[in-house]
Amino acid sequence: MPALNSYYLVKGGEWPEAIEAAFGDRMTVGAINVAPDSPEEARVIALCETADILGAVTKVEYLYSTGDELQDDLWYYLQTEPVREIPDPLTSFFDMTTACGGADRFRCNVGAQQIGTFAFSQPEPYDIEHIHAFGELFFVSDRCKRLIEAAGFTGCRFLSPGENSVRADSHNLVQMIIDTEVSSLPEVGEVRITRRCPKCATVYQFVPDIRSGSSPYFKAGDLATSDFQIYRAVRSSNEGDLSLAFQVPLVSGRVLKHLLGSGISGLSTYSDEPLIPFRTVPVR
Repeated sequence: MPALNSYYLVKGGEWPEAIEAAFGDRMTVGAINVAPDSPEEARVIALCETADILGAVTKVEYLYSTGDELQDDLWYYLQTEPVREIPDPLTSFFDMTTACGGADRFRCNVGAQQIGTFAFSQPEPYDIEHIHAFGELFFVSDRCKRLIEAAGFTGCRFLSPGENSVRADSHNLVQMIIDTEVSSLPEVGEVRITRRCPKCATVYQFVPDIRSGSSPYFKAGDLATSDFQIYRAVRSSNEGDLSLAFQVPLVSGRVLKHLLGSGISGLSTYSDEPLIPFRTVPVR
């Protein structure tokens, strides 16, 4: 079963010297790692009260796996090894007239609408693949599709190859669309935006400040109940809500266990960092 752990953050990321000295060996880039309801946690709170900074302190509790085995009730990022190129011509698959277009020599494709189903002529070496463009576009073999459907996993649907294919001899990869979004946005603390469309303000790249709780985390109830889900935006403490130019796919542990156990190829080493679900709780 997942275990509960916690860490403490202070606004601005700088702890008073007394607290640095007391918990320096428990700090990871400004976060104090202590077990919930432990004597160490009580000492952290007491020192914060003495330093009169308790109002600037946040406690983050999170669940984590106690071993290498996938946990059914944890969530993971869905990652695959191979990345396909979008087949040409691009306009066979996307209506670019609906895209933002960008400004000042910044090309922005946000808003492009898919108008055709994908089909590829080259052999499929894996059961699950993706294109890292226009969000994350996933493609699965017919066998992988049948496994997902037979198990009753939720949050996704499938498109079969259609007439808008590269060649008539295309194989049987089908597009998997994750159509369920998280209930609420993950939080990322303070961020520095490094690449943003000057026209629609969509964020293409940002650098989080790890001292302020940079890893995306979810509060209790933020995740949907579906096995597959995505988020397309994050909530920062200094820039507000940020719409992303990509979508981030999440998958339940029970899906990964089932697919890996069935020998599905193409899944890269799964990531549970940051571990999900996270929940932020008051200090008191």
